[in-house]
Order: sequence, then structure tokens, then C-alpha cells
Amino acid sequence: MNNDLEKFSEERLKEIANFAMAGAIEVVELARIALSAKQAKPVGYAVFAENGNIRIWSTDKHITEDVGVSHPLYTTPQPAHTEQHGWIKCSDRMPDSKNDVQLFCSDTREQFVGFHRGNGMFQFFNMNDVIGECEPTHWMPLAATPKPESE
Repeated sequence: MNNDLEKFSEERLKEIANFAMAGAIEVVELARIALSAKQAKPVGYAVFAENGNIRIWSTDKHITEDVGVSHPLYTTPQPAHTEQHGWIKCSDRMPDSKNDVQLFCSDTREQFVGFHRGNGMFQFFNMNDVIGECEPTHWMPLAATPKPESE
């Protein structure tokens, strides 16, 4: 699935799905499929080992968070933008540990760059043995670094 699904709101997909006329059956079915993907909720959570195998999975996100970075599992494909573009809710998925990401804390409306330490906590600095931590609501991958001017 690609970002084309994002062109349609859930409301518009419902309108299309409820609009049945002769010759439009396939359009209605496609709208229903797209709507199911947009409304999908995780059915479980998994923590993956470095070799890609599942270390542990559970229907309870908190159980898997105690073991490592918890990834949601869905029964339908998910729009690509949640993986690649824009803010990702921490309640949906956490980034891989030790990878710097951009963070947003909704309570203070601040943004930081930091990494996931576990249990929803992120570290954004360490100076003179003082660690700055926060519990953000959203994160996103960092932009690629600039190319050297010689390239």
C-alpha cells in the first residue's frame, strides 16, 4: 500500500463505499478495503530479534515493551506514511532503541532529538552525568544528513 490511500479521508471512503450503482461494484469494494486499512487497530505486538525473528509477541503492548521495542501487528496492510513520513504516535509504535529520532512532547509543546531508552522514555541529553529524559507523544525519523559540498 502506498500514500495514495492518504488522499482519502475515512469520511470520504465511507461515502464512496455507501454509493452503490450499476457498474460501480468494484469501486465500492475498493473503498471498503481502503476504509478497513485506515480504521485498522493492532491485533497484537511483537519484539523482534536482530536476525528478524520474533522474540516475543502478545496482545498486551506493555508485556512486549518490557522486553524491547514493541511493534504493532495488523491484519490489514498499513499506509506507508506511518512508517516513512510525518509524526508517529508513540502509542502506535516505538522506534528502534539507540537510533536518534525527532521527538514531540505535547504537554510542553517542545521538540527534541533523542533515542528510546525503554518503557516509553527517551533520552535527549547526557551532560556531567545528568540525563535529560522525556516521555513524548510522537516521534519521527530524522531527515537525511546533508551531502558534502564536494559531491
